[in-house]
Amino acid sequence: MKRSAFALVAPTILLAAGPVLAQSASQLPVDEPALAPSSGAIITPRTPPPEATRGTVKLMDEAFARADRNKDGVLSRAEAQVFTEVRLNFEEIDANKDGALSRAEFEKSVR
Repeated sequence: MKRSAFALVAPTILLAAGPVLAQSASQLPVDEPALAPSSGAIITPRTPPPEATRGTVKLMDEAFARADRNKDGVLSRAEAQVFTEVRLNFEEIDANKDGALSRAEFEKSVR
């Protein structure tokens, strides 16, 4: 009976990959979904939001400053039109319902 090249090489590959597979299985990241044994449901642990970096804070400052055309420190409904998500959710983002978005309200909306 003639064996294929794969049949001859496969055991060697599996033996070499065994320690790598065992190591990676034991070092799974914490954020990997875990199977709930009782219900079979997939449960994903909560992951904290990423920390803002200097780069993202700078970009957010620049975007807010560009949109704030009259430089009064808040975004009116008209000024907020340049941001699609802000435009579509302006009422929900405007926490104090004053008709304008403060820097804090804007920042909270883009997170």
